[in-house]
Amino acid sequence: MKLEVPGLPPTLNAMNRSVNRYARTATKDEWRARYGWALRAAKWKRLRTPIAFYVLQYSRRERDADALSITAKFMLDAIVDAGLLPDDGPRYVRKLVLVPRKAAKGEPERTVFIAQEPSPSAPNVAL
Repeated sequence: MKLEVPGLPPTLNAMNRSVNRYARTATKDEWRARYGWALRAAKWKRLRTPIAFYVLQYSRRERDADALSITAKFMLDAIVDAGLLPDDGPRYVRKLVLVPRKAAKGEPERTVFIAQEPSPSAPNVAL
């Protein structure tokens, strides 16, 4: 399953720089809700587990892969909130791959989420 969401949440570094915990909570809630609505609009169904997630983020500026971890957290939390996964622990999520990409000139910033059943015989998803 694939989901594309326009816009980018703040990076982990930007969230950590925020000294106001209320602002951090508001930002987290905003992005979890945004991802939740995108999941509903895309009509995602309950996911079979274990599952692998790929997070591709297209940004005007190149970002470190670890800075995308907050994006994955918000999305996985939204998936659990929506009842599509019972939990986002290792029993259910076996693989999480973060892929930063530079958006081409004129291309919008966005995040692409791909959920795929992991299989030892199948190659990784084509990124």
